[in-house]
Amino acid sequence: NNSASKNGGVNYNNKYTITISKSEFMGNIANMGGVNYIGNNTMASINQSKMINNTAKSFGGVNVNYGYLEVISSNIFNNTAVRGGVNYNANTLIISKTTMNENTATHGGVNYNDKLNTTMIDSTLNYNKATENGGVNYNNNGRIQIIKSKLNNNIAKRGGVNYNNNDIAVANSTFNNNY
Repeated sequence: NNSASKNGGVNYNNKYTITISKSEFMGNIANMGGVNYIGNNTMASINQSKMINNTAKSFGGVNVNYGYLEVISSNIFNNTAVRGGVNYNANTLIISKTTMNENTATHGGVNYNDKLNTTMIDSTLNYNKATENGGVNYNNNGRIQIIKSKLNNNIAKRGGVNYNNNDIAVANSTFNNNY
């Protein structure tokens, strides 16, 4: 239950590398990045962690990324924001072997990808919701790759899974009951 009036409810990183492993972040609040704010030219790795019930008043219920962020083997549930219920990405975001369920945003129930690259590999995304666009992903002039992932029961007014303004590549993934 940490908070920041501006960015990064727990961590604000604008210079160095941050590594998070086997940790839990619950009930954190910030304007941008309910848990983490990753600035330009920085790297962050989140591994085997839980992020539950975090909130951003604007971008990234869990993470705002302007650097390089990888999320591996983590469980991410019930996070909220206006853009990107879990992640607001403006650089490089890689999500691998991660479960992201029941996250909510106005745009991009899980990810709001702003002009650069988001890749999801071998991940599960269920019951995420955007009240407007992109139940899972809102892609704003960037590139999204979905590889060997399962996306089920996600919902939005437009794009039950993806709301796309540029490139999306999908391989060996399953999509069921999204609307």
